[in-house]
Amino acid sequence: MAFFENLGKNIAGAAQAAAKKSSEIVGVTKLNMSINTEEDKIKALTAEIGNIVIEKFKAGETLDPDLAEKCTAIKEVEETIEGLREKIREVKNIRVCDSCGAELERTITFCPKCGAKQPEIVPPAPEVPKGIPCPSCGAILPEGTKFCQNCGSKV
Repeated sequence: MAFFENLGKNIAGAAQAAAKKSSEIVGVTKLNMSINTEEDKIKALTAEIGNIVIEKFKAGETLDPDLAEKCTAIKEVEETIEGLREKIREVKNIRVCDSCGAELERTITFCPKCGAKQPEIVPPAPEVPKGIPCPSCGAILPEGTKFCQNCGSKV
């Protein structure tokens, strides 16, 4: 019987220790979540400060040289992003309305959202191949070529 009493006490003690450890883990987890929440607030405030500085830079206000340098770098990245977006629009055969910013097919003359007339898009001129034409097949050959690379005829 003493064996079972000791076993019961050991089990009860282990259960209490496990409950205490579990309670500690829950407490630490809650505190870590609170820390993460506060760190997120710092990140949001830092982003707000950055946005204020960038807006002042765009408005032409004088900034600390270090900040102005970073703002210039951001402006260059934004221009790169806009160039890439324009390439995507070209691939998708769309453009952006100058008035309202809506995406439109390139062939549309008036924006269906705001009614603004869209400037005509002039396609780039096709490249004119440089060189001389082969008298037999018409392939364009580099200057000074004696035999056509396409058909083998003497030029």
